[in-house]
Parts: sequence; C-alpha cells; structure tokens
Amino acid sequence: MVLHEYEGKKLFEKYGILVPRGVLILKGEDAGKAYRTLDRWQTVLKGQTHERGRMEKGLVRFCSSEDEVLAAVKNMWALGVGAVLIEEKLEVAEERELSIAHDENLGQPVLEYGPRGADKERHVLDIHADADLPSAGFPHIPYSQAFWNLYRREKASVVAAKPLGRIPDSSWVALDVRVALEE
Repeated sequence: MVLHEYEGKKLFEKYGILVPRGVLILKGEDAGKAYRTLDRWQTVLKGQTHERGRMEKGLVRFCSSEDEVLAAVKNMWALGVGAVLIEEKLEVAEERELSIAHDENLGQPVLEYGPRGADKERHVLDIHADADLPSAGFPHIPYSQAFWNLYRREKASVVAAKPLGRIPDSSWVALDVRVALEE
C-alpha cells in the first residue's frame, strides 16, 4: 500500500527524520487560513496523489503569497486532487537521494544513496540480521539507521527521500518522500 506523501512524512517524523513544516488541507477547506497558519511567505504546495510526475502535471507549485496559494489550490482541486500539503520552502545547499527498497531479484532490501541523477552507491541489506545496519551502519549516509528502522518496524517495501536536502545549518531534511507498506 503506497502512502500519500503527508502520511509518509508523519512516519519519517516518528523515526526522527526531519521534514519541512507543513499543513494538510482537504478539498473545501480554507487554503488561506492554512497558509497563514504556516506563517511562511515562501511555500511549496503538493497535491496528494499517488501519480508520478506531479511537477509536470501542475500538482507541485511554489507560491509566495496567499493569493498565489488560493489560485494554486483551486487549480489542484479542479484537477481532481482531494488534499494539498502546504509546506515551508527551504533553502537547500545540496541534494541527495536515499532509499531502501525490496529487490525482488535478490529477495533482500537494497539501500541506495547518492547525488540526484547520478549513479548511487548500493548496499544489499540482510532483513534477517539484527536491528542495526551491518558494520554499525553507514555513518556517511544521513538517516541510514532511521530509514532501516522505519523499513523494518513498519513492514515497508519502499522508504525513499528523493530528494534529501542539506539546509544551511547542515541538517538534512526529507523534502519529498515515498513510503510503500507491505500488504
């Protein structure tokens, strides 16, 4: 079962993985009030759908005023989206991708990490091993143990942050997430 992004981000927070502050609004709710509640003038609006390519479909919008937010949300609802996540837009110094996904051919989960659009380092993980990652984890990979804990404890088949962004204080934040749970 693939979770909506806002549901996945709740799980990320549960495991100590930073995500942008956000407010979920359902169709018909006051988008202006949600924008004012967030109290950030630069925001990212994300239509909550399982479809890939949300940016190309107009379901991810960058807004910097309440009027822009209202227009973007109205447009997303017209496209059939029932919920929109309004998040703070963060200044990002660099981006990486991090995921753990079950590999059908190997019968094991594989951790992938690296720059967006480039080759990733790959590590086959032993689902039958103890709760810690092999060799005390991967200290150079932000949140590797937290991803592993989420993957194992929530019985996930995919846990991904694409991208994972480093913000000016050097923290890493999961900007866009995908979580699929075993059915």
